[in-house]
Formats: sequence, C-alpha cells, structure tokens
Amino acid sequence: SQWERLMPLIIKMDKPTKQVLVEVTIAEVTLSDKEKFGIEWFANGKNGRYNSTISSQPSENIGGVGLNWVLDVAGATKATLNAFAEDSRVNVISTPRLLVKTGETASLDVVTEIPTVVGRVNSNAQSNGNSNVIEEIVYRKTGVILKVEPIIHAGNRVDLKISQEVSEVLPVESGGTANSPALFNRNVETNLSLHSGGSVYLAGLISSRENNGSTGVPLLKDLPWIGNAFKSQSKNTTRTELVITIVPYIITDENDAKDITDSLLSNLNFIKQEKDLTQRPKTPTINPTKK
Repeated sequence: SQWERLMPLIIKMDKPTKQVLVEVTIAEVTLSDKEKFGIEWFANGKNGRYNSTISSQPSENIGGVGLNWVLDVAGATKATLNAFAEDSRVNVISTPRLLVKTGETASLDVVTEIPTVVGRVNSNAQSNGNSNVIEEIVYRKTGVILKVEPIIHAGNRVDLKISQEVSEVLPVESGGTANSPALFNRNVETNLSLHSGGSVYLAGLISSRENNGSTGVPLLKDLPWIGNAFKSQSKNTTRTELVITIVPYIITDENDAKDITDSLLSNLNFIKQEKDLTQRPKTPTINPTKK
C-alpha cells in the first residue's frame, strides 16, 4: 500500500534535530619584539596546516588589514596558546560553550552596561539664575558578546556564522569628559566551514597602548622648580593581540551528548585534582625508632 511505501521515509525523517556544541576560547596575548607581525609566525609551519586571510575593515589602533586564520584538528590550535601561556603572556578573557540546534542562533552576553552622555539640552527652567542642563544618557554594553549560527551538512561538516565582540572601557584622559568614557571595541564577523571536532584559529587584531608613569623621591619630586631633578618619567608601549579559537562538535544523539559531557567533567575533575595536590599539606615523615 501507499502507507507502507511511505513508512521508511517517515521513519528516516522522524529523528531529533541535530545539535552543535561550539567551544570558543577568547584570549589576549601580549606580544614581544619577536612577534612584530603577531603570533601568526608561531602557528604557521608548526601547528597550522593552512594559512589564509579573511578580509576585515581596518580601524584605529588595529594592526594589519585582515585576520590570519589557521585550520587544524582540535587541540592543535590550543597548543599555540599554551606555548605563550608558559611565558605568562596569555590572558584568557572567556571560554564559552554554546549548545544550539542546526540552523538556529545562540548568543552569549557577558557585559556591563556603561552610561554614556550622548547629548545635552538647555532647558527653559532656571535654578539660582542658571539654566538647567538635561543630559541624554545611553547605556552601552561592554564585555564579551558572542553569536553563533551553525548549519550541519553531510560528511560531518558544519558551516558557522560567527559574530564576536570584545569591548572595554578606557581610562578617562585628562581633559576628557568623565560622564562619557571612551570604549575600545574589537569585532570579528566571519562565515566558515569545519569538520566536527576541527578547529579554527582567528588572530590579527593587534592593538598598541602607551603607558606613561613617573618615579622619584617622595615629597622632593613634588617640589616646584626643583622637583624634576628628583624624578624620572617612563613611557612603555604594550602590544596585544586578540586570539579566538573555535571548535564545533556535532551531537546526533544522547550518546554523543554523554561523551562530550563526560569529557568536560573529566577536565574539571583534573583541574580540581591538580588544585587539591597543590593545597594538600605534606604528610610528616616519621623515622622508625631503632631499638
């Protein structure tokens, strides 16, 4: 019958929608003089197997005209960050993990809303002979904003549409407006395709900051006219590069979800065990008494 002919197709279609676990690591690497072009030199020829450029709009304080990216198996791109972490030059900003159905969009916001003055209007009302000023306030989000849209294809391939923003509030400079802090934004928007368990390594967003400071003899350095003889000025330039690694995992059934969950829990248990070993008091050694 027609029903019997359609039954195999119905059974094939009546399956749960596949999901994708997207693991993201957002880190900031402090560059030395050797990495004047960023940390691409480290990945190219060592951990990475493919090197290319994703076009992006250049902005102020950003080095280069594009994003360097390296494709490899999961874990290889993290080896690059681990190498820099050994020198204490890596600041991990966030490590989100998002579980989302294929074709859907998942988002993560870890932000602080900063009030910013965008306009001032003099009102007709007066107080003590002075016109009152009405300020227009807009709250801007600063922090980590991540949006991911995966689409699963045949052959365990995943197309990813990624939008990543990392922002922070800059210190108010002398002469600036305290109510309108400056915001430093770094944005990445890209479309790419990966195998399940493969990883992509995005880099190239390099920024430079100048730090001015002074040291000197207390009290004497603050004296007028002669204070400069007792203090010295210092000026340091710090170069950092924003690094993003992305690893998608296709979850087809409960067994895949359980395997990934067990893997994440084992990593947490390993970290806990390492912490316990470092904090556990040493057992005193008792020498047996000879008779």
